[in-house]
Amino acid sequence: MLNVHNDIPVAYTITMQTFGGGISIQTVNTGTNFIGDLAFPFSGFSSGADLTDIDRIALTIDGGRSVDVSMDALITVPETGSAMLAVLGCIGLLARRRRI
Repeated sequence: MLNVHNDIPVAYTITMQTFGGGISIQTVNTGTNFIGDLAFPFSGFSSGADLTDIDRIALTIDGGRSVDVSMDALITVPETGSAMLAVLGCIGLLARRRRI
């Protein structure tokens, strides 16, 4: 989540549920007048779900009745290992194509 701002303490919770019913949860708590980016790395989720079989992702913002929250964007960033494997796979395909 990019450029998040909240005026009172807030708990941001991401819940992921799989097709099989498993659930993984991660919560980030911010203080009063927080301004910045929030990240939810996959390594920080509880181990209740197989993260290769995600059915639903929910964002819950809990800050009380009078909280004001704004954010510029919600983005996904591939983990470094997955991105590197994709690049190596493409290089392998290109090398194989040149040999044929």
